[in-house]
Amino acid sequence: MLENVGRKVTLIVALLIVSIGLMVVPRFMDPPRDPFQLGLDLQGGTRIVYRFDFEEARRLGQIGPNDSELEILTQTVSILKKRIDPSGTREIIVRTEPPNRIVVEIPGDSAVEGSNQAKSTLIGALEATRTDALTVADAAGFSNSGEVEIGEETIRFEQRQGNVLKRLTRASAGIGGAHAEGAEVRLASTDAVREILENLGELAFLILAEESDFVGSDTDLQKEQEKFDAWQTANPDVPATSFNQVRPENGGPETRIHWYPRRFGEEIGTPVPVLVPRSEEEAFRGEDLARVFPTTGNLQYPAVGFEMRPDRVGDFADYTGEFVKRRMAILLNDEIRSAPTLNSKLVGSAIIEGKFKDEEVKNLVTVLRSGSLRLKPKLDHSERVGATLGDDYVQRGVWSSLLALVIVVAFMIVYYRRLGIFAALALLTNLIMFMGGLAFLRATLTLPGIAGIVLTVGMAVDANILIFDRLREESEKGRNPKQAAKAGFDMALSAIIDSNVTTFLTALILYKLGTGPVRGFAVTLMIGILTSVFAALVTTRVFVHWALARKAERFQMGRWMADANYDFLGKTKIAVTGSLVVCIGGLVAFFAMPDSEKLGIDFTGGAEAHVATAKPENIDEIRARVAAIPELRGS
Repeated sequence: MLENVGRKVTLIVALLIVSIGLMVVPRFMDPPRDPFQLGLDLQGGTRIVYRFDFEEARRLGQIGPNDSELEILTQTVSILKKRIDPSGTREIIVRTEPPNRIVVEIPGDSAVEGSNQAKSTLIGALEATRTDALTVADAAGFSNSGEVEIGEETIRFEQRQGNVLKRLTRASAGIGGAHAEGAEVRLASTDAVREILENLGELAFLILAEESDFVGSDTDLQKEQEKFDAWQTANPDVPATSFNQVRPENGGPETRIHWYPRRFGEEIGTPVPVLVPRSEEEAFRGEDLARVFPTTGNLQYPAVGFEMRPDRVGDFADYTGEFVKRRMAILLNDEIRSAPTLNSKLVGSAIIEGKFKDEEVKNLVTVLRSGSLRLKPKLDHSERVGATLGDDYVQRGVWSSLLALVIVVAFMIVYYRRLGIFAALALLTNLIMFMGGLAFLRATLTLPGIAGIVLTVGMAVDANILIFDRLREESEKGRNPKQAAKAGFDMALSAIIDSNVTTFLTALILYKLGTGPVRGFAVTLMIGILTSVFAALVTTRVFVHWALARKAERFQMGRWMADANYDFLGKTKIAVTGSLVVCIGGLVAFFAMPDSEKLGIDFTGGAEAHVATAKPENIDEIRARVAAIPELRGS
C-alpha cells in the first residue's frame, strides 16, 4: 500500500527529534531561556514610551514646516514594527500616542534580551551625585548600552567607550549611590531591543576631504581643522556633528564639508572632514539599497553587503568613478564605520566593513532592511507592566482549551476506534511539530493563541475524517482492506489539498497585508496547516500501513453519523423563520444597547490612564475598584 515506508518513518522521527530539540535545547543554553515567550496578557512585560521633539526637528531642518506630525508617527510605527517583529510572531505592540509619543509594549523580558551577566570592578570612587561616567576594569563582555548594578543601586548607561560607561541615569542617587573603588559592577540587562528601536539606520556614502578640494578658495584643510579644534575646545560636551550646524560666518565649517567621527570597533576616533554631496543624485542613503545581507569582509570580520537599486546603479557608478583612488567614507548614524580606497568605480554593490560583531551585523541588516527613521526617538520612560488578564481568565482559557482537545481526541477514538487511535497519535506528532515550528520562530503565546493551537489541532482531524469515511465507503463496496485504505487516501487527497491550499493562501494574504497580532495569527495558521497535512497524509498513513502489514482484516468504526437520515429540507420554513427571528432580534438588541456598553474606547474615544502601584496588585481587584467609581457606573 505504501512505498518507501522506511524513508517516511525516518522523516517523521527526524522531524520529531528536531521539534523536541527546539523546545528543550533553549532551556540548557547560557543563559537559559524559555522556547516560548508568553504574551502581555499572560505574564506582562515592558512598556517603553518614546517622544519626538517636533519643534526642535523643524528648527534643525530635519522636517519641513508643513510635514504632518501624525504621519511621521505612523511611519515610525510601521518601521519599528518591521524592525523588532518582522515575522509578526512575537506579539509586540507598537502604537501611536498623539500628539508626539509612541508606545512599545514587549512581552516578558524581551526588552533585556541578550543579558550575559558580565561582571567587572569599579575603577575609582563613584560619588552619589556623579552622572557623567564610570570606569570599570574590563568591560569586554558589556553591551553598548543597558543597565548595571553596583550594590543595591541600578544605573543606566546610554553609551560605552572601551571600559568607560557614559551618559548615566541614576534613579537612586543619594540612596546608597556612593560606591568605593573596587566595588563589583554587574551587567543587569542589555538593550537589544532598544538599540534596534533607537537606531536611525542612516546610511551615507561620502568622500573624505583632501587638500586639493580647497584649491582656488580662501581656506584650506589646515584652517578648517583649526576652526573645528577651537569649536570643540569651547564645546567639550557637545557631539562633534553639531559643528556642522554652525554657519561659516559664525566659525562653522566651509559649506562643502561636514565633520564626522570615526568608529574603530567600540572606540570613537577623531572627527574628520568629508565632502557634502553636490546634488541629490550624489546623495546615496539607505533607501537606495535594493538588498542588504550579512557577509564576511576581506579581514574575515563580519560585514554588511549591499546592492543598489537598479535605478541608482548608474548614479553610484558615476559618483565612485569620479573619485577613483580617493577614500570613500561609509557612514552609519553619523559615524564613519569604514573608509576604503576606491580602486575602481563600484557598479551596484559593495561591502561595508568596520570590525563589526555578529550581533551588530544582524542589527544593522535588520535596521537597513526596514528603513530609516526620519527622527531619532527620545526615551520618555520605561516601566514593567503586569498581565492584562486576571489569573482566573488565564486558567479558564487553559482549561477550556485542554477540555476541547480531550473531547476531539475522545470522539475520534470512540467513533473510529483503531483508526481513531491512529488519528490521535498523528495529532500528537502534529502538535509536537507545530510547537517546534513556533519555538523555531520564537513565537509569543497569548491566550487567543493557545486557543488557536487547539483549534488548529481540532481542524487537523478533518483530513482524517475524510480519509476514514472514504475508506469505509470503499470497504462497503466489497474491496479488501488494502484496496479500501489505498482508495481512501487517494480519493480524499484532492479535497484535503484544495481546502488547505485555499486556507494557506488566505493566511498568506493576512501575513502580507496584516500587522501585529494579525501577522502572528497568519504565521501560526500557516505552520498549523503544513503540520496538519503532513500528519494526515504521511503519519496516519504509516500507522494504517503498519496495521495492514499485521494482517488487519477490517477497520471497525461507528455508523450513527453515516446512517443519519434527518429531513433538514423538510423543515426549511421553520428553519428560515427561526433564523430571521434570531437575526432581527440580535440586530434590534445591538442597536438598542448604549454605545458605552457595546463599543470600546477605540470607537467611542475617552480617557486612558496609566497607573503605577507600589507593589504588584491583583488585576481583578483593580477592575472592581474602577467599576465602583460612581462617575464610571453605567458607562
